[in-house]
Amino acid sequence: MPNYIMNKVFAAPHVLDSFAGADRPVDFESVLPKPAGLFVGDVSSLANDCAEKAFNEPLSNNPLLAGLQASNKAKWSAANLDDQGFEDFIAMCRSKRATGFYHSLDWSREVWGTKWNAGSAERKDDHVQFETAWSTPAPVFIALSAKHPKDEIRVLYADEDRGANCGTMILRGGEIVELTTGDLRFAHDLWGDDEELRAEYAEPETA
Repeated sequence: MPNYIMNKVFAAPHVLDSFAGADRPVDFESVLPKPAGLFVGDVSSLANDCAEKAFNEPLSNNPLLAGLQASNKAKWSAANLDDQGFEDFIAMCRSKRATGFYHSLDWSREVWGTKWNAGSAERKDDHVQFETAWSTPAPVFIALSAKHPKDEIRVLYADEDRGANCGTMILRGGEIVELTTGDLRFAHDLWGDDEELRAEYAEPETA
């Protein structure tokens, strides 16, 4: 399970409107849509391995990892795939040729900066809030800002690991113009933690 990041995006109403999808308050595809031909089905591990072998993906620069990868790669064969796995393998190969990515998870991590679209999204009076996996989607915010170069966008984000990977970014004209790091209190406030949870993170008193 990934760590989830709470994100709050403050901007003018028309900016937030443009961040919405047809049936959701936040949709990353509204600013960075997935390309045609991208494989978006469930990712089969062996099918993905076979596709990478077919395209002769390079081994790690780390000699130990490279040796392990080479050993594993020798065992990968499309002949061992079941019918669905074979169809996925073919689809991933087509996706790689068409888009440069085997599947949507690879594309999302590279282009959006997070593996999935916004989750648990809500529209408030002056902001939207949503969760993402592992990181705040800075490339999405940059693309949103570029669509509205005259508007300021303020983003607050905090990892569920309270106090880590949190902060504030200000964007104008498609660029991050200010970036500050948050602290434990910042993370508690952003997640809306009650006093009981805050106490769990408090440093123990020393004698």
